[in-house]
This record gives sequence, C-alpha cells and structure tokens, in this order.
Amino acid sequence: MTVYIVIFILVSIMAINGCNRRQYKLAGVDVAFWGAVIFPAAIAVLRGITVGADTKNYYAYYEDIVQLHTWKDLSYYADKYLIETGYMIYNKILGFFFESGQTITICNSILLFIALTVMIKKYSLKPILSLFLYITLGIYQTALNMIPSNIASLIVIGGFCFILERKLWKFLLIIVLAMQMHQSVFIFIALYILHSIKLTRFRAVLLFGAGGIVLMLYDRLLPVISLFVPDVYQRYLMTSQITNGVVFGFHILIFIFILVVTDFRKAGSSFNLYLWAFIMELEFYWLSFRLEIFSRVSFLFSPVLILLVPFVTDNMRFVKNKKLINGIFYTLIGVQYVLRLSINNIGSTMPYMFFWQ
Repeated sequence: MTVYIVIFILVSIMAINGCNRRQYKLAGVDVAFWGAVIFPAAIAVLRGITVGADTKNYYAYYEDIVQLHTWKDLSYYADKYLIETGYMIYNKILGFFFESGQTITICNSILLFIALTVMIKKYSLKPILSLFLYITLGIYQTALNMIPSNIASLIVIGGFCFILERKLWKFLLIIVLAMQMHQSVFIFIALYILHSIKLTRFRAVLLFGAGGIVLMLYDRLLPVISLFVPDVYQRYLMTSQITNGVVFGFHILIFIFILVVTDFRKAGSSFNLYLWAFIMELEFYWLSFRLEIFSRVSFLFSPVLILLVPFVTDNMRFVKNKKLINGIFYTLIGVQYVLRLSINNIGSTMPYMFFWQ
C-alpha cells in the first residue's frame, strides 16, 4: 500500500502545481505533467510477477513463447490459452532479443504509458488532472492486472477523433490494430453508431436504469446473449460471481454529479461521445453483478472517465466559484482512493514487490 500512497501524494502535488497558473517548467518542459507520468510508469516497469493477478500469466506466456520455434506450435499455444495472434507475435519478436519473462512486464508497461500519454495530450482539457484521476479512480492499478486489454482500450480511445470526424474506415483500422492486443475492444464499434444519438439527462437516466432491468432479466436473456458469444468464450457465461459494488456505487455518484452540473444544451460532440462510453461502462457494471467477466468488459471503458470528468468540472453550470468546487471535488476523489486502498486490493496489486525481491 505504501508505494501507491507515495504515488498518490506525488501525483497530487504535481496536479496542484499543474493547475496553478505559474506552472514550473524546465527548458519549456511541463515538469508537473511528465513527473506525474514517469514515476507511476517506473513503478509499473519495476514490479514483480506477484503485482497484479494476471501478471504472472503474461510472464509465463512470454517464457513459453520464447521456447516455441514453429508457426504451428505458436498457433496451437495461442489457441490453447486464447492469446491474440498479434500479441503472440509481439511476444515472439521480443523473445528474439530477451529471454527473461520480466521483458514483457517492462515493454507492456512502457506501451501502456505511451498510449496513455498520447490519449491524454490529444483529448484532455486538463492533462495533469487526467493523470490524477488515472491513479485515484483505481484505473492504474487495475491496468497493472489486465495490461494488454488496457493498452488496447487506450489505443481505441486515442482513435475517438475518427468517430467525431465520422471516418468509419479509419476508426475500424484502429479497432483492428487494438484487437491485436485484446479482441474484446471490438465492442467499441458500437460507439460509432451510438454517438450519432444526442444524449439528454432523461435519456442518460433511462439508459442507466435499463441496465438494472437487463440484470433482473439476465437468466431469460442468456440464450440470446450466448448467440453472439464465440464458442471459446462460452465458458465465461457459465461462471457466476458477484462483483464488488463499492466501485459501482462511486461511479453512480460521479454519474449523478455529471447530470447535475452539466449544461447538456451547450455540451459538444466530445462530451456526448465520452458520456456514451461512460454509460457503456455502467451498463456492463450492472451485468457484472451476475457474471464477474463483465467487470473486465466494463473496465475497457473506464479510461474515458479521465477525459470526461475534467471536461465536466471545467464547464459546470450554476457554479460561481469553480476553483473552490473543483478543489472540494478532487479532494473527495483523493480521499475515496485512500479509503479504497485500505479495504480493497485493487487488481491484486498489493503488496507491491520489485522484480528483484
């Protein structure tokens, strides 16, 4: 827990500096932003195989793939463990140069923060606050557990400009590229269609409530859902597990906050897209109360929150002292993160261990 508290404190200090008009820069470089990027990235790179429930699996996959030398063997291995072909090739290429399983942890972590930095710099109104939210909303630690899927989702979100510009083929190319890391991101295709529907408060609330109704009718809808799930993933539909409702409850509070303070009439197309993605996250979170696997699908959309929330807090209606309200709001988010660390081992990332320990 100590390592994550240190990250939280350092990123918070950087965020305070980054939001100050007199930002400290060195040779034109935004020290606050890059400091908030580099330190968490280094912690991700240096972590051991026990930090993140799935980290040891990626480690083992890498060392196994290094030992395979024919396409037949590689394909069989990828099919057996449901590894994407692109991800398998990426592992094999690295294996030509480095044999240690720590290699994939290092390279995946670097890719994660490159994708994250590009996305934030491209879309965020307040980049330093987006980094603060990436830590305090638990996305960072969850990503350490499911890093290929998070890299894939960040790649797709980085291609949101093609949704906004209505460039279907370019967006599909981004989807195909991201699917080489994790096939589940194909679901983002739905956002291309949904974005054309303008969200209002009533529609947003209605859609949120619809998720609860689907949850109650899940057993009856299961035969229909299974028709759209590939055979290799059918086993996930048979595993029932109740997910953690604390995070869902906190996201509902954020959803309510957005509905209350946002002027939907003045909000642009970017806000509409981000809110659709957030609603998708909430819908799958509903379903995760029936099947745990849906919490992983929900997580694909979570990074959008670090773009949506700064947009909302920068454009609040009926608020005279935005600086004060923002200070209170982001302080509360920081407090909930510290409390969450004390009751929930986010992504099974605690205790933190360096790879040499």
